[in-house]
Amino acid sequence: MRSNILLAIDVPADGLLDLTAMAGLIKVLVKDGAGQVIVLHVREFSIALLARNMLDHGGTSGRRAVDAHVASLRAAGVHARGLIREADFGHVARVILDAADEFDAQVIVLGPRKHPVSPHVPASGVAAHVLRVATRPVLVLPADLSQVPVASASFPVTASP
Repeated sequence: MRSNILLAIDVPADGLLDLTAMAGLIKVLVKDGAGQVIVLHVREFSIALLARNMLDHGGTSGRRAVDAHVASLRAAGVHARGLIREADFGHVARVILDAADEFDAQVIVLGPRKHPVSPHVPASGVAAHVLRVATRPVLVLPADLSQVPVASASFPVTASP
C-alpha cells in the first residue's frame, strides 16, 4: 500500500528554503520508496490581497516553489507531484485538510515558515488550525531545517492494518 504524504508549503517573501534539507527529511518519511509526496501550495484570495496577487502575476511564485520542491524531491529519489489550490481568505487550513483527505495522506507535513511569528510559537495561524482540526498526524517543520537530525529521524510512515 502506498504511503501518501501531503507536504503543504508556504512561499517566503525572500526566496525558497533549504530544499536539500527538506528533501532529506521527506525521504526519511518515505524510506520504503513506496510513498508519494504531494507538494501543495494554497493561494489565498481576498480583495485585500488582490494587489499582492497582481504583483505576483497570479501566484507564479507559488507554482515556482512547488516545481522546485518537486524537482528536489525527485532528485532525492522520492516520487513527488505538485498541486496548486485556491482558497478564500481564512480558509487555507480547510483546503489543506481537504487535499489530505482526497489523497488519503498518512501524514500532513507543514513546511516551515522562513520567519515564524515567535521563536517559541513556530506554528502559523494556518498550522495551528490544521493541528486543532486534523484527523491524521501532522508534522510542523521548524524554520531552521539544518537543526533537524535527519539521520536519527527514522520513523517510516506505514499503513495501519
